[in-house]
Amino acid sequence: MNLIKINGTVVELKTDYGTLIRQIAQDGVYAEINPMDSNMILLTRTNGMIDLVDSFGAIFRNITNDATMARFNGTELAVTKRDGTIEIRSIMGAMLRMV
Repeated sequence: MNLIKINGTVVELKTDYGTLIRQIAQDGVYAEINPMDSNMILLTRTNGMIDLVDSFGAIFRNITNDATMARFNGTELAVTKRDGTIEIRSIMGAMLRMV
């Protein structure tokens, strides 16, 4: 299984032994690999954008903006916004509810 490392703001995909596979993005603050599909990465950028990207860094879709962090929550996404609210969104980006 591969790992994500944030080096400054550079998001790197590494093997579980630490070997660099490739850089995913240059402006990341948080990233998480989907535990159900290891090809999908949820990326939080420095400007607050949340993107769902593949293991090469290509964007599948933009989920939302004005966020500080996003995590996989089963088959859904939990997005923490800058105002402190948490939005539960579908993998397609549609807002389901606020917590």
